[in-house]
Amino acid sequence: MKAAELFSSFLSKYRNAKLVIATHENADLDAVASAYVLKKHFPNSTIAIPKKIAYDGENFLKRFNVGFEWLENLNPKDFAGLIAVDTSSRSLLPAEKWKVLLIIDHHRGEPEFDAECKIIDENAGATCQVVADILPEMDEESAFILAAGILSDTARFKRGSLEIFEAFTKLLRKSGKTYDEVYDLGEPEKPNEAKKAVLTALQRVKFLELGGYVVALSHVGTKEGIAASVLSEIADVAFVSSYKEDEGLVRISARARKNVKVKLNEVMKEVGIALGGDGGGHEKAAGAQGNASEEEALEKCVEVLRKVI
Repeated sequence: MKAAELFSSFLSKYRNAKLVIATHENADLDAVASAYVLKKHFPNSTIAIPKKIAYDGENFLKRFNVGFEWLENLNPKDFAGLIAVDTSSRSLLPAEKWKVLLIIDHHRGEPEFDAECKIIDENAGATCQVVADILPEMDEESAFILAAGILSDTARFKRGSLEIFEAFTKLLRKSGKTYDEVYDLGEPEKPNEAKKAVLTALQRVKFLELGGYVVALSHVGTKEGIAASVLSEIADVAFVSSYKEDEGLVRISARARKNVKVKLNEVMKEVGIALGGDGGGHEKAAGAQGNASEEEALEKCVEVLRKVI
């Protein structure tokens, strides 16, 4: 059965059910935009986010006045089930106590949740693209939001394909917006905290050459994903670690330029497991978390990368 048919069947069954539409921790624009558009088709649903929100996700929620709940504050007994959006990882979406009914995602890797229905397109540039492909109907606002999510999650089309560009163009036309308006939503101004994190990462950066690739290593207190993205504008591969005192674990963000043949999602999965946690993501943008110091985490990244180059 095709994805659109699967969703149509699911929608017929659960349209009026009391559901939670949950994204991953540190929810970005792609995640919250997908959840918001899906909520329009499940009127009795609640958007839920675990722990924290990324700056672009927060910008979207404020701009569109989107209500949400923290997942940890909700009782699974009060809902018929949960829709997992933009993730199927237990570490990013702690849903062990929930009945997961549907997964909508575009990340590579075997889903860690059992679900009644799974709609996963690993070739899609964003979960917003997956949502656009399966919806039976869409208003102009939804098209605008989904287009911005695609632009954001492909890092302004650094990852692209004919299908991604066709999906974006179709949404842009449907939205009635200009490209500049979509870009403004998809790439909001970074907060000062993020700018300072990038500058700190640049101050602390170390680098080496592996297999002909320049690999940058750094550590920051926060916003490691943004720091890694900036470093990868120059270095071929960037690993940036950040120890989270409140969680007692280290998080590592990894980014690579298009010339790098190594799949970072596989590298970071191995790193995460080696550190007693987990990891994954995209081939050129991935992450991991585990039990280690910032330095130990970076050393493990280099060790695993060295093996696969």
